Amino acid sequence: MKNITLSRRAFIFCSAASVVLAATRAHAYYGEGILEGESGPAFAPWHEWSPDLPTEPLSAVRAAILAANPHNTQPWIFHVSDSRIDLFADTSRNIGSFDPFFREMHVGLGCAIENLALAAPVNGYECRIELMPGAANQVAEIALTRASHTKPELASAITKRHTNRGAYDTSSPVGMPTLDALAALGGDDSELRIVWFKSSSERSALGDATIAATQAIVADDDQSRASFEWMRRTYDDVQRYRDGLTPLVQPASRFTIAISQLIPTSRSVVDKYWVAETRDTQVPTASAFGIIVAPDSRSNLYRLRAGRLWQRMHLWAVQNGIAMQPLNQIIERAEREQNADLDPVFTRRTAALVGDARWQPVMAFRLGYPTEDAKPSARRAVASVVVN
Repeated sequence: MKNITLSRRAFIFCSAASVVLAATRAHAYYGEGILEGESGPAFAPWHEWSPDLPTEPLSAVRAAILAANPHNTQPWIFHVSDSRIDLFADTSRNIGSFDPFFREMHVGLGCAIENLALAAPVNGYECRIELMPGAANQVAEIALTRASHTKPELASAITKRHTNRGAYDTSSPVGMPTLDALAALGGDDSELRIVWFKSSSERSALGDATIAATQAIVADDDQSRASFEWMRRTYDDVQRYRDGLTPLVQPASRFTIAISQLIPTSRSVVDKYWVAETRDTQVPTASAFGIIVAPDSRSNLYRLRAGRLWQRMHLWAVQNGIAMQPLNQIIERAEREQNADLDPVFTRRTAALVGDARWQPVMAFRLGYPTEDAKPSARRAVASVVVN
C-alpha cells in the first residue's frame, strides 16, 4: 500500500477544519440550549423536589440526592418503606487514592442526611435519625412518622445550592459576624468546630498549602488517575453517567464549555487547569477559608455530623448570597501520605494549620461573595439509587 505523507500545511488545514467543525457543532448545541447547564435528564432531579410533591417517603429522597458530595460520586443507596428510610454507603463509588479512608464519602453521606432531614417535614413527616446503626455499610436509619407540614427555613435552598468554583468578589470581604453565624449552625454539637482563616497571613498559610497540595496530587500518577476517572468530558457522557465532574460546572464561557464537551481534553490538560484555577482564581479570591475539625477524623460518626453541618452552612450561605466551595487538597494529600507510607509533608502542614493536637481536620473550604452564578451538577435518577 502506498504511503501517504501529509504536508505541514495539509496537517494544519485538517486540524483547523476539525476545530471549525467542532465549533460549528458547539454553536448549534449552544443555540439550542443543550449546554446551558440544566438541560437533559442528567439535570432533571434538580426540578423534581418541591414542597408540592406527594407526601411519601420517596419525596425526601428526591431532596437527599441533591446534597453536596465528593467528586459528585453520589455514594448513596436508599432503602425506602412507608415508615423508614435506610441509607447505605455505596463503597463501589469511591475515589480510590483520593479518599483512601472514605472520609469524604461519609461527609457526602452526611450532607444527604441533612437534606433528607430538612425535606421530611416539608413533605409531612417527622423523622428520628440514628447514625451508624450497625448494619454493614449502613450509615443512617431514619424513622418516619406522619406529622403536619412544616417548612424548615433552609429547605427552600435545597434546589438552589450548587458549588461555586469561580472567582469571588475581592472587593466585598465576608465579615466575622457572618462567619460566626455559619459556625453557630453547629448548634450544641461541641465536638465539631470550625477553624477560620480570615486575616491575610492566615489566608496565605492555608492558600499556599492548598496550592502545593494540588501540585503534589497531580504529580502523583495514582491520585491524578483516580480523580480523572470521574471526569465526564462530553455532553453524552454527562447524560449517560449522570455523575462525576464536568466542564459544565467549571468557571468558563458557555461557548468554551460547549467546545470542550465536543473535543474531550486529556488528563494532563485537566490537571494543569485544576492547578491553574486553584492558584490563580480560587485561592486568591477567597474571602476566608475554614476547616471543620473533630476529635477523630477517622470516625464515621464525626464525618457524618460534619457533612450535616457543611450542608446546613452551604444552604444558609445560598440564602444569604454567599458562595462556598470545598477545598480539601491538603487533607486529601495528607491521607494519601498516611495510606501509602509517604513522607508526611502535608500531614505535618495540616496539623500546623489546625494548631491544636486535640482536633483533626475533616473538611476544608473557601467562601466569599460570588461574581457569577454557580452551575448545577448532574444527578442520577432516584430510581437508580433506591433498592428493595
